[in-house]
Amino acid sequence: MIAKQKNLHLIQLLRGIASMLVVLYHMTFNFSEIFHQSFFFNVFNFGWSGVDIFFVLSGFIIAYANQNYVAQSTKMVTFLKRRFIRIFPIYWIIITLFLLAQIAFPLYYRTHFELSGTNFLATYALLPGHVMINGVSWSLTNELFFYLLFTLAIFIPVKKISLYLLLTYFVSVLVFAVTGLDLAAGNAYIELLASPMNIEFFLGVFIVLIVSRSSKKWIWPLLLVGILLFITGAYLYNQGIDMFSNWANPE
Repeated sequence: MIAKQKNLHLIQLLRGIASMLVVLYHMTFNFSEIFHQSFFFNVFNFGWSGVDIFFVLSGFIIAYANQNYVAQSTKMVTFLKRRFIRIFPIYWIIITLFLLAQIAFPLYYRTHFELSGTNFLATYALLPGHVMINGVSWSLTNELFFYLLFTLAIFIPVKKISLYLLLTYFVSVLVFAVTGLDLAAGNAYIELLASPMNIEFFLGVFIVLIVSRSSKKWIWPLLLVGILLFITGAYLYNQGIDMFSNWANPE
């Protein structure tokens, strides 16, 4: 139990790093757009990758914390209830405050949320393609989709079937991402289904599978290799070399 807590502390550290990268990216963007100046020589142009780290961590945490639920359909309601409580109450409070602020101070908003029943339903339910009030709730829609994917692993009684389905889906989305094939044609639901962000969720799940089946002596070397690859990718991106130009950029 102590070892598990230590591992989760490391996850919190990675979350903090990812948060700072996103903040620094937005500062870089805002300095350029508003002040027409560079922020720390635009070193943090790659900072949007903090979102990618979050999605990998999301897949890892969901699989790591709930691996005992897999193929246990009686646990499905418990899992979904906990996920609902984790996402919706605070989200509803925040967007309601944003809406009240828009109504009270309309001149401070460049774009306005249309107060229609359709918009309310889609936004409050975090449906794909909903109108974003706070600008980043698209990530919560992806997060909910991750939860639904893991729910299938809980519902399906045979673990190997879940694993094969996961691998098939992973390979399919990877092919779409690498080739730049667009199946959505403007459909938000298909876009979510084929989103490259799902690859990152799967990578988090695969890390749990690898770690649980590997010798502990390999964990730190693998972590070091991952860090070096991340730094290399960040450097290349800042130099204008985007190895994944077909992939969606979550700005």
